[in-house]
Amino acid sequence: FLHPTYMVMEYCVCGMQEMLDSVPEKRFPVCQAHGYFCQLVDGLEYLHSQGIVHKDIKPGNLLLTTSGTLKISDLGVAEALHPFAEDDTCRTSQGSPAFQPPEIANGLDTFSGFKVDIWSAGVTLYNITTGLYPFEGDNIYKLFENIGKGDYTIPGDCGPPLSDLLRGMLEYEPARRFSIQQIRQHSWFRKKHPPAEELVPIPPSTDCKDRWRGMTVVPYLEDLHGCADDNGEEDLFDIEDDIIYTQDFTVPGESGCHCSFTAWPPCPPAYVAELTSPCPRPDLNLGGPAESTDSRGGVAGPPLPHGSRWGSWRAEATQGALLCSGKCTSRPTRW
Repeated sequence: FLHPTYMVMEYCVCGMQEMLDSVPEKRFPVCQAHGYFCQLVDGLEYLHSQGIVHKDIKPGNLLLTTSGTLKISDLGVAEALHPFAEDDTCRTSQGSPAFQPPEIANGLDTFSGFKVDIWSAGVTLYNITTGLYPFEGDNIYKLFENIGKGDYTIPGDCGPPLSDLLRGMLEYEPARRFSIQQIRQHSWFRKKHPPAEELVPIPPSTDCKDRWRGMTVVPYLEDLHGCADDNGEEDLFDIEDDIIYTQDFTVPGESGCHCSFTAWPPCPPAYVAELTSPCPRPDLNLGGPAESTDSRGGVAGPPLPHGSRWGSWRAEATQGALLCSGKCTSRPTRW
């Protein structure tokens, strides 16, 4: 018979790009940038040890947990090297243009995948410490022309150690570009950087008034096991633990009543359906459109088009698997 399948994902409170955009300088203090960069190098070293080339390292693909742990995300254009491959040679690249190395900008047929990630990490380090990009252009053709030449400047306030590390990671010739081991041995990487500026905090969620913010596993478990305190609902979100979204939906109905719904098959956690329909009759399905939500529970955008990767799931879930239990009570009812 069928067994329920559960997918548990880590909760990341925001992305690095979101934090950079929240401050006028568009950069981090050196000590904060150093901490994030060290974690990025750790993650890249692990990916490369597993034969995976990310190909799209940038602040927009680096997420942060509530404890400040950096997570590398979006492996949509990543490449898994063949287990018996002689080296890390790659032939395709679809990364973000501003973070691509000269060998890709110049249209080489083959290139070192690991050195591409090193270059992108160097552009990322340049960006989070200066608020600028080493290469710019009015359009993608001019941008690639500038990257292909390899001419860039490093602001003087970066200091000699950081400037030397950036030059090593943004070396034009891939063979002379720093490796992970050389980055780890660099003086700027190994040095402890005391806080000299106020750290950039995690910005407040723009979805703080989201009525479905409570759809998390934490309050559900507290309610299920009767261990919730009387401090009020607001205290549930002041905890340090990660918040993981569940696939069990409690939908407010008419006259203050509630019905419980269970989604089957289990939906991808990144696209938890937000249900806004009133309490339906027990014999009716919920056929209204649902919106996709991001990992923080806020609406990420308009409904996914039918036929997209998760579009088929949304249609199946909203039309055939979300049914009213017919037991409307003041307390949510599971069935």
